[in-house]
Amino acid sequence: MSKCEPWGTHNSWGRLQNQQVTVLGVLPLAFATGAGATGRRCVGTTIVGGMLLSTVLNLFFISVLYAILSRLLKRNVEPGSEDGESTPVEA
Repeated sequence: MSKCEPWGTHNSWGRLQNQQVTVLGVLPLAFATGAGATGRRCVGTTIVGGMLLSTVLNLFFISVLYAILSRLLKRNVEPGSEDGESTPVEA
């Protein structure tokens, strides 16, 4: 878990800024009016929704999944083998 924490605090801000700038740049497409507005609205809504979903998946879901898997793997590993590597515990 200690490897996950510094990465999340260090890189999350830049990713959130990138996502926010992209969404703000596409908002005129999402709220388009005039000729061809229906097509532009579809494209804008798709980009905004995709960016929001990918941000949630990348920042939160993957971090939580990594933490869960690292805890599960630590339970199944016996520390202190000869070469410093952990060896799997036999059931």
